[in-house]
Amino acid sequence: MPARVDSNHISYEKLNESHHSVVEIFRNQEDDLVRFLQDDALANQTLGISVTYLFFIIEKGSMDLAGYITLLSDSIGVHQNSELQHEFEDKGIGYRTLPGIKIGRMATDTRFQRRGIATAMIKFAISVALDISLKVGCRFLIVDSKETAEGFYAKKDFKPLSASSKKPAQMCLDLFMG
Repeated sequence: MPARVDSNHISYEKLNESHHSVVEIFRNQEDDLVRFLQDDALANQTLGISVTYLFFIIEKGSMDLAGYITLLSDSIGVHQNSELQHEFEDKGIGYRTLPGIKIGRMATDTRFQRRGIATAMIKFAISVALDISLKVGCRFLIVDSKETAEGFYAKKDFKPLSASSKKPAQMCLDLFMG
């Protein structure tokens, strides 16, 4: 197993036009995640749909693109999960939908998988969502997880939003639990 990257060696930048050359060499086994980064991420950002952040590993004097995460606003239907619905009703929160930040896309370059990059991106997304919650309502971090990533998100305390076998599985992390 490759060595985990020390968090002091990970930096991030908001995607911009100057990143074209580094984005073009990004590789992942999921072609749709590569195509999104190379073809759609910057356009979506310009249109105000989502914002993409690139994560770099700084090692041995070089800075390599290790992954990216795309965030956008969203909401969840609390009624989709009876446990969640009862939990909020018990707290006097009777809304049918609650606001959150969605991880629209997240991928790690194949060269840097299993080195802690995805965990760093999740921590970053939680930090962004908590910061936003200080300014506007934001209760959850939400993801439509590919089946291959459900275990990863479950380890990060994301819960399935519904018991349905619908794929991708919508999962959420309650930012204010605990």
